Amino acid sequence: MRRSVLAILEGRSVKEVAAESDVASSTVRDTLSRACRKLGVADMAGLASLSANLGIGE
Repeated sequence: MRRSVLAILEGRSVKEVAAESDVASSTVRDTLSRACRKLGVADMAGLASLSANLGIGE
């Protein structure tokens, strides 16, 4: 999960992350949704904001 989130935060597309991980794009989207729920953010913008505040993915 962490690698997928970090890759998206670095600017890679869901399709690119899926290809690198050898999984379906829907799997990456599901993983990102699960990460958002666990961290209590509504969407990827919230996830990006939270990671910036925590210094993750810099």
